[in-house]
Amino acid sequence: MLSEIELIADDIGILNHGRLLFEGSMNDLRQYALQSGFVADNLEDVFLSMVEKDNMDRKQRAKL
Repeated sequence: MLSEIELIADDIGILNHGRLLFEGSMNDLRQYALQSGFVADNLEDVFLSMVEKDNMDRKQRAKL
């Protein structure tokens, strides 16, 4: 499903627990992913990497 979205969407938004992690074009997302050290091969990999990092960050903040 995400591979189809990657082909047809002009803009992409990535949400995790109601929090907007990214909004922009697929090219912008690839560039952001590479700069952030995420795997940028496809939308699914970027999505999973971003959500995983956000979840880890949320757990760290919850410990404080």
